[in-house]
Amino acid sequence: MADHFKGAKVITLSKKDFDSSMKLKKKPGKNTLIVFHANWCGFCLQLAPVYKQLSSKTKVYSIEADLPGSSEIFQHYQIQGFPSIRYMDKNGKIDTENYYGERDVASMIKYIKEKSTSGGAKRKAAKKPAKKQVKKCVGKGCKGKCSGKCKKQKGGCSGGKCSGACKGGACKAHKGGAKKKRGRGRPKDTTMKKIKKKVQKSLKKVKKMLGGKKKKVAKKTINKRKPARKTIKKRGKK
Repeated sequence: MADHFKGAKVITLSKKDFDSSMKLKKKPGKNTLIVFHANWCGFCLQLAPVYKQLSSKTKVYSIEADLPGSSEIFQHYQIQGFPSIRYMDKNGKIDTENYYGERDVASMIKYIKEKSTSGGAKRKAAKKPAKKQVKKCVGKGCKGKCSGKCKKQKGGCSGGKCSGACKGGACKAHKGGAKKKRGRGRPKDTTMKKIKKKVQKSLKKVKKMLGGKKKKVAKKTINKRKPARKTIKKRGKK
């Protein structure tokens, strides 16, 4: 029986294309798929038209079970059924797992893209150390940089004027320097000027309610008579 993929752009491999360690001698240079098939397999015959269409859009490979020397390759990659479709990277490394997705061109292309990003680009990105986010301290007098909460320390944020590098949270704008942390549920401090103003306003409201300014009541003066001093005459000596 003739090869299922004869006349298509499918690249057929044989034992001579592999070295002694069962690796491809010539690298594909592109992430692709390879199908392990047999000419007497009915399921391989059903796959043939789809795989031919895939070969017109991207580079794909195949290896046939009845070719001389192919049994060694099939044993090395532990192929147990036909057709077995596997992912192959641009360096010629064949995946150990079979493709079990939908047997259409769009699904196969999607699978190639997913495997190439998960195996290459994503791993490289993970190796790069994440850059530390450094926030500038915006409190008055702060000449350094803030990377977390402002804490009292030498050469750092002292709760008053910032004179160095802040190694705490975000420094917020505040009179005299960094804003001090408040306790949970603690009310804001009010100045004496504000308290006086509030008291004056409340007094004015009370006066209006009472009908204006209170009239001064004249104090009655009570003339108290001074008690007569009793003078005791000293009797002279006889």
